[in-house]
Amino acid sequence: MQLFNTKTIKRHIARAAAPDPAKLEILRQWGETIRDRSIETQKETALHGNFKQRIICEVLGYRDFNDSGEWTVDVEAAIGAGSVDLAFGHFSKSERRIIAPFELKGAKTKNLDAIMPGRAKTPVQQAWEYASDNVGTKWVLVSNYLEIRLYSYADGRQFHDSFDLAKLHDPAEYQRFMLLLSADNLLSGQTLAILEESRKEDRDITARLYADYRTLRSDLIGAVRTALPEGDPLESIRLGQTILDRVLFIAFAEDNGLLPDDSLLNAFLHRDPYNPKPVWQTFLGLFNAIDRGNDQLKIPRYNGGLFQPNATIDVLAVPDHICEGFKRLAEYDFASEISVTVLGHIFEQSIADVEQLQAEALGEAPVEKKASGTSGRRKRDGVVYTPDYVARFIVDQTLGTHCKEIFAEILGRHAAKGAKADDEAIAWKSAKAERQAWAEYRDRLTALRIVDPACGSGVFLIMAFDYLKAELGQVNTKLAELEGKGMAGNLLDPDSEILTHNLFGVDVNSESVEIAKLSLWIKTARRGKVLDSLDANLRVGIA
Repeated sequence: MQLFNTKTIKRHIARAAAPDPAKLEILRQWGETIRDRSIETQKETALHGNFKQRIICEVLGYRDFNDSGEWTVDVEAAIGAGSVDLAFGHFSKSERRIIAPFELKGAKTKNLDAIMPGRAKTPVQQAWEYASDNVGTKWVLVSNYLEIRLYSYADGRQFHDSFDLAKLHDPAEYQRFMLLLSADNLLSGQTLAILEESRKEDRDITARLYADYRTLRSDLIGAVRTALPEGDPLESIRLGQTILDRVLFIAFAEDNGLLPDDSLLNAFLHRDPYNPKPVWQTFLGLFNAIDRGNDQLKIPRYNGGLFQPNATIDVLAVPDHICEGFKRLAEYDFASEISVTVLGHIFEQSIADVEQLQAEALGEAPVEKKASGTSGRRKRDGVVYTPDYVARFIVDQTLGTHCKEIFAEILGRHAAKGAKADDEAIAWKSAKAERQAWAEYRDRLTALRIVDPACGSGVFLIMAFDYLKAELGQVNTKLAELEGKGMAGNLLDPDSEILTHNLFGVDVNSESVEIAKLSLWIKTARRGKVLDSLDANLRVGIA
């Protein structure tokens, strides 16, 4: 996922000085070696010096070791028991402060997330190992001379910004490259300041979106209560939340290529002069099209349960002015402005507010709002909310540790005595043993069962999904490499495999369960792929 907010970057680029023609020419020449593939004929060691001198020093402005006794890029910098290819920081006879280890791989290493031949780690994982062993790491960089990735050490491996070296001669890409990676900005703390500004922009957009989201939910619940005056007040909340979940999915999907552009706007504006009907009826038609698919509207079938027919929703009368709120929600840019992370914060806050509404509907005392922790019915039933950074830490320390133990056990059977996963080159007993080891690791991963007994909005499940998807993706790539092209048809679809076999959640609140489902659907939705049913995996109850 992208690290920096797109709007923040665009705003800074608009104020930047004109590109330096000499630097653009260096980047154009480098890009040309990528386009004509001549870079692939060069050994990693041969490219190393040229890359450091031309790209790192001449373009980005880092200072190599020289007579002045002070430099900002170090070569083969010692970290822990090893040495990283490059390191950005402050170096002199009396100081050695690394803020950004930079791991380099050859141009034949096409995928930085693929497990390296003869090893059990990816280039990205190797870079992060150096980062973890270094005191004072702020940034992590990794490159194959075709792409450079920038990670914030504080934000974890799931977020990064990527720079395509074949396109850096483009003025806009050049400006972004210089803005984030130049020595002037990265070493001075300016890049970190831009990241904080980016985070603030995310917080601000989260607040604005949630204000509109909350207003629309209140209006929908009011409309359902008006239509069903004798109905269960809790049912009104549930139905209103279901409609809102549908609208939010559509808003996300139309901005991310899953549905036609402006689906919500077009549904709101559609009028049939020969058979006038409320706008709500058109939206019901849109929901049905997404559930079943509609070739005329170029809408693929998604199903999954979110849009399945609901007899009560289908007979509701939702006023046009409330349906206009659907259009307003769609005016947000869910492609670049509203990230999956922002939506996660929306969902988490939504659960707290839904609980407040439920307490009011039942005539209970208002739930005391807190900055963190538990409250109301969730506190009484022992259900908690897990912040992203806590969930990430829990996943790394539990699921991550367990997966490492599994691989170590497999390694003990298929590799030479004493072999370790972090060895520079694993001594497999044979080529067949290597293939068997990775196939066995894949089978063990798919057999894992991860249960969150208080799943809330699905924060922990999302983090576990990210971890398992990365692991299965790496195993798929490794098996394809070892088995050849004929293996492709036997590789797993990580998304479906994880959603249907690995992840399970329980919550006392039915709205929480539905929001957790929505979180996972948004995370995994792909155009033309039916949404995986999660009814058997996410359930209402007390674990």
